[in-house]
Amino acid sequence: MDLKVLFLFGHLVGLALGLGGASVSDVFFMRILKKKQITEADHRNLKVLSRFVWTGLTVLILSGLGFLWLTYDRTGEMPKILNSPRFQAKLTLVTIVLINGLVFHFKVFPLLKSAIGKKGQLAKHRWLFAITGAISVTSWYSIVAFALLREVTMPLAGWLG
Repeated sequence: MDLKVLFLFGHLVGLALGLGGASVSDVFFMRILKKKQITEADHRNLKVLSRFVWTGLTVLILSGLGFLWLTYDRTGEMPKILNSPRFQAKLTLVTIVLINGLVFHFKVFPLLKSAIGKKGQLAKHRWLFAITGAISVTSWYSIVAFALLREVTMPLAGWLG
């Protein structure tokens, strides 16, 4: 099997797991906030969804590095895509997704766990939940949009704006 096809397959699987897991967990998370209470089952389900997102992000990063390596291996030069403002914007968003995921894992999950079965506990941290959720959904869908907008050229500031 051609390595480029293998990396493309990995990238698509990573996207499906990451974007799908993030989308479902964001919707699920908003339902938890709406009912103003989290159960043990809700917490477990969010943890499972989180594993899908982390797996997808890991596969995306590894397959992306695979594409870069393949280009370097075949040409002996650093891939020209590294100079692309669109690609740099995508990498910036991937970094944001990664940092947001770490905040969710190390800050939001413990807050959720401590609020299990306690009505009204979620309201204290609603701002953090809203920010991490908004960053997640915006970043993931922007990455996909940037990947599809191959014909659009603008500086990095335009992409990030």
